[in-house]
Amino acid sequence: MTRAAISAGGSALCRLRARGALLSAFLLLGPGLLQYRYIPGSVTRYRVEQTVRTTLEPKGGEARLVAEQASTIIARRQVVRSIGGKATVEETPVEGQVRTRTSGGAIEHVVDPVTRIFTYARDGRCLGVARRAPQGVKDPGPQFLDGLSFPLPLKPTVRGMQWKATLTARGARNDRITIRFTGRYLGEARRGDHPCAHLAFTFKAAFRTGHEKAGSAPAGTIDGTITQYFARDIGQDAEVTGTLRRTVPATATAREGATSVRSVTTIRVRQALLP
Repeated sequence: MTRAAISAGGSALCRLRARGALLSAFLLLGPGLLQYRYIPGSVTRYRVEQTVRTTLEPKGGEARLVAEQASTIIARRQVVRSIGGKATVEETPVEGQVRTRTSGGAIEHVVDPVTRIFTYARDGRCLGVARRAPQGVKDPGPQFLDGLSFPLPLKPTVRGMQWKATLTARGARNDRITIRFTGRYLGEARRGDHPCAHLAFTFKAAFRTGHEKAGSAPAGTIDGTITQYFARDIGQDAEVTGTLRRTVPATATAREGATSVRSVTTIRVRQALLP
């Protein structure tokens, strides 16, 4: 990707190919060889649809819905500069609505036009994330999984090709977590009028929630999949879809007392290139 990102189990996959970040341009350098291309001044727009669903799951019991969220955003991405193997890309929502439903009712709000500023290496790894909020809008600050991006292979793609690696992203406690992923080239496909390279990624990681006992292993986990369609004719992602699941231990209080449960947040996102 694909670039995608989650806030409290929410907005990361969307930045996950923002690629963090879950939407960059590519250049076909040779037979089957793909690499990101960043042209200063170039602008692309994407429609980003995302759903977030959080449940509490007791062991052996029925899951209980805690909250649901759905959003549709039009995002504008502009390459500001590209020099020395690094590129600066700014992403700003130009319109969008978020609808949230909990046991307390439903609310809807407009997406704030906060610009996220990404620095990428040539292989697609995110080297840094910053934000710029307009006057009167609060900066949301660093988010869980900021900078999540999956680099492309360095070798020419052939059908069935796989590559494995690790990368790091922001954890839940403002620390860094290691994510292990596997990428696959699945062949050629079409999206709209575009001939595309079809790529897929699976990933997983553990992260600290802040409630672990001293010396214990991280209690939180994430896992997910990303599907990417890279349009060879225009050197951009035509479409990116993904699912991410975030699981942490929690405690539910009922009439019978406190019960240990799992809090599971599932994020599904689709990003499509606009004309």
